[in-house]
Amino acid sequence: EAIAGESEFNHVFFKHNNLAQRWHESDCFVIAELGFGSGLNCVLTIRQWLKHCVNSNTRKTLHYIAIEKHPLSAGSVAALVSRYAELKPICDEILKSYPPAVEATHCRSLFDNQVVIHYKFMDVEKALNDENLKVDAWYLDGFSPAKNPAMWSADVFNKVAVNSADAASCSTYTSAGFVKCNLQQAGFEVA
Repeated sequence: EAIAGESEFNHVFFKHNNLAQRWHESDCFVIAELGFGSGLNCVLTIRQWLKHCVNSNTRKTLHYIAIEKHPLSAGSVAALVSRYAELKPICDEILKSYPPAVEATHCRSLFDNQVVIHYKFMDVEKALNDENLKVDAWYLDGFSPAKNPAMWSADVFNKVAVNSADAASCSTYTSAGFVKCNLQQAGFEVA
């Protein structure tokens, strides 16, 4: 069974953040996702990361920052993601320590510390406020700008820029003009 959303993940987030190449250049990589939702992008990223680690001679750690104001329950995540047999082992590992939907930052170490998930169950501006996350790649995956304009505001993108490492990238499926403008005003090159 084809994984719904996998082709979007591969094209929008994996390819356009150039993750395969960038992972070879780093032993510690930080990804942040605005709009964690069902966790599918996280699961697909972990699957690719673990494949990458198998082929590496050095110990590597992926830090995945999952920002979500309205987190789904563990049961909902399981229902949405674990129906794909290929993803079930990763989803099951995530669900063993999935945090409650309490506004806070919850850190979970998985796969013998090859992956650390930092769940930030709160509003995106609060999650990025007074932080220095040094994010290497951003997945901008909130609801569409028409449905959730606060997620795509100039203030949010300024906070994204402040929390970015040198040469950070970000990718999104949206092509709304004001999103491009807000990214450019925050210092990102838009292509």
